[in-house]
Amino acid sequence: MKTKLIICLFAVFAFAVPLHAQQQQQVFDVTDTQPAELNGLSMGYHINSEEVKAVSDKGNFSRFSVKFFVTNTSPESKIILYRTGFILLNEISPYIVQFDVLNATGARFTSKQATLQANPCTVFAQVDDKDQRDPNKTVKNKRFVDIGYWIKAGETISTTAIFIVPLNEKPKVTATYLMNQGSPVGTVLNTQNMGVPPPPPAASFGFNRGAFYAIRNSWKGTYIDNRTGFLTTNNTDQTHVILQWEILPVNGTNYYIIKGKGLFSCLSSGKPGTVELSNNNQYAGSMWYIEPVPNSDRVRIRNVGNNTYLNMESGALQSTAIWDDAESSRWVLEGGR
Repeated sequence: MKTKLIICLFAVFAFAVPLHAQQQQQVFDVTDTQPAELNGLSMGYHINSEEVKAVSDKGNFSRFSVKFFVTNTSPESKIILYRTGFILLNEISPYIVQFDVLNATGARFTSKQATLQANPCTVFAQVDDKDQRDPNKTVKNKRFVDIGYWIKAGETISTTAIFIVPLNEKPKVTATYLMNQGSPVGTVLNTQNMGVPPPPPAASFGFNRGAFYAIRNSWKGTYIDNRTGFLTTNNTDQTHVILQWEILPVNGTNYYIIKGKGLFSCLSSGKPGTVELSNNNQYAGSMWYIEPVPNSDRVRIRNVGNNTYLNMESGALQSTAIWDDAESSRWVLEGGR
């Protein structure tokens, strides 16, 4: 089934540009002001904080919190496709870049490297399945199918790690490009040609620019709270919660930015599972669909970048895949003033 599906998808990807696998690894020196640039990807890091830390009897060292990133700056999504045909080990690597901090000591369980990987690439496609009533027959079904991994146009993937280096030294960092090592890689210009469902219709209600909302989880009754500068949830009555969120439409789309009151930052989900405040409102992880729940005053909030839903299924604020009728993924927007 996988072989037939991928062959069909390759026909759709008539404009795909293959890159030859098994190339020699490419390693770049990078700094916090000079990322590496290759094949439309920008790979680098930012220093979040720096402090002096004593390490047992070894003296003082410099401790850094570092945010590593890879951004697809091209207009094309980069896709790592599953291999086709019979291959003994039909595994592909989702890794894009590995960062090594050459002077990191690894003391106190800190890191020496960080690796970033592409997100799963799922498309809506017609596939051949076995007929449950007759195993000798096949039926054609339309459903979501994983075809590999990708980093979409304009998308940023990031992670944060702690490093300890000799006192008064800066991290000495190299970036090793991994995306085409042993895996077929292509580019695609238009995700609509891949069977990705089009955006849902715009919500039937409007959001007034300059109006602010409280966002309450229908299941837990808690509110998304950013008054401390960090994302938390607060179960106080709405009358005691500041209306904190401005819901701003993205011109020419059915997407919204959910921006904090008095802040430049907005709700964002880069890697599925995580929700954070981000100052980058130009990439898909900071944009959301707001989908009305029929016959109710509730909405579901779906991330444009990774197609996951804002929810509190685990008891904490997260953005994950979750079933349609889960009350934990339903929200009430209160206020609007």
